[in-house]
Amino acid sequence: MKPGNTETSCADVLPLPIVLRKDKSLLLATFSERNQTLTEIEGSCMTGDYSECELCFNPARPTAFAHATTTHVRYSEVVPLENSVACTTTSENSCWTLRLLFEVEERNTVALSFSTTGSILVTYSIMDSKRPEGNMALYHTATGQLLRRCMQARWPGMVWSQQDVYCVRPVQGCLHVLEGDLLKEDAATLSKLELQLPQDAEIELSMCPSNVPLLALFKPFHKQTQGTLCLYRLPNLSDGPMYQATFGRAESATLLWSGSGNHLAVLVKSERDSSGKSYYGTVSLYLVDVGGRKMKQIKFSSDESVHDCQWSPTVDELMVIHGTMPVNKTTLYDKAGVALMTFGEAPRNVILWSPNGRFCTLGGTGNLAGDFVFFDVHPSSGTSGSSAHKAGITTDSSSTAAVSTGEFNQKSSVQFWAPDSHIFLCAVIYTRLRIDNKLVFYKNNGEHLLTQKYPILYGAHWVQTQRPQLYPMRSASPRKATAELTKPQPYRPPHASEAASALLKRPGSSTPKQAKPAGPPGATVVVQKKKRR
Repeated sequence: MKPGNTETSCADVLPLPIVLRKDKSLLLATFSERNQTLTEIEGSCMTGDYSECELCFNPARPTAFAHATTTHVRYSEVVPLENSVACTTTSENSCWTLRLLFEVEERNTVALSFSTTGSILVTYSIMDSKRPEGNMALYHTATGQLLRRCMQARWPGMVWSQQDVYCVRPVQGCLHVLEGDLLKEDAATLSKLELQLPQDAEIELSMCPSNVPLLALFKPFHKQTQGTLCLYRLPNLSDGPMYQATFGRAESATLLWSGSGNHLAVLVKSERDSSGKSYYGTVSLYLVDVGGRKMKQIKFSSDESVHDCQWSPTVDELMVIHGTMPVNKTTLYDKAGVALMTFGEAPRNVILWSPNGRFCTLGGTGNLAGDFVFFDVHPSSGTSGSSAHKAGITTDSSSTAAVSTGEFNQKSSVQFWAPDSHIFLCAVIYTRLRIDNKLVFYKNNGEHLLTQKYPILYGAHWVQTQRPQLYPMRSASPRKATAELTKPQPYRPPHASEAASALLKRPGSSTPKQAKPAGPPGATVVVQKKKRR
């Protein structure tokens, strides 16, 4: 490596830990990009039926996670080996091990969650008459002590504001705001709000990721009352919402906060399409400026629907896939809903940002072909790191066109970026497809690294050992060379002259011209038209 160059080669990168959830066991493995191997670590296997519940990582301690069998809930942590020295070629795959922190008996657990500080673990089980004390339990992660147990019909059963200042719990048609520190036995109920909805009505709750205690609540259409979005400032729900918007006969919504917490994307879904153009209803996209208390609808063509939208983890920019299946459009918007760049038309329905916010993967899953394309959304940041990469979340947008760094085709159930924002994982899991379960690893230039097959695989989960901004900054590897496909030419007899072939041509036809190379493919910057005075 040259002096002053901050780019890191694969030879300098340590193996990445990954947790595998198999049929009757959970174990820790490490993926080595240099050796292109996935190594299962000896002594890290925990037995049990892990088929019913997904893993949940502690947001304040990303190396620690909760996992549940059909009989027990366990809280474990991925730690470096004690007294280990710098990893060498022979021992680099054994730098990590799995340590059990505590284990409690909780049968038939189906969901897990943590408070924002990671001090409280919430377990949610199927409601059962044999368990009259309650199906939701709260545990102190430092000691494994049971804090409280209660009956709960809705999930998520509790959501916390930042630093666990407040906790919101839906209870029997109401929202209760509690003191967030539930380690105290006398944690008080600060306020209540009547939802005025039936018990089976699905509401959507989402807490602002910033230090301002804001709660976004969506209530669906019910008895001539329009679907409504409300923004509350905690803890006083009784004071009414600080902002409110209605959406007609909307039955559900997805609430997506930007990383800064200053903006909220609302995907509003209705099962009815008044135009009659869609059998599946309509999906509309709105952007809420929380500070300005105003909302803007992102308008598309009348027959277009929204298939996915995701905020960048570092900048207040929103990537949206919209259009008519199977060929959709992809557009990047700024925080005000102004289009910044477009990414062409292709069969896509999923957006995956890399943890450092520089790269983005666009692809198609489900019934689509499985084509994925990598984009360097901020190529001007270079390998030395951008301000967004170093300082975290910002609100500034970039007008530099994104560049495609590679592509691949892989039919898969789920896809994940590695914490280093360089390796991309595709997985076929048993809950989606009961045959051909496997893990497939790619680099962010589309280069295939490894395929590992399993008889039964329920999940694969990268372990983040440090903040995304602290992983070595690496540019995308050189784009993988692809053979250009030539257009089939009409048959010509071996001894036919050019004059004879010219007579056989149809009027208006011509020999296709050789396209000039235009550099690496990428996005197109949207130029906003100036309004006339």
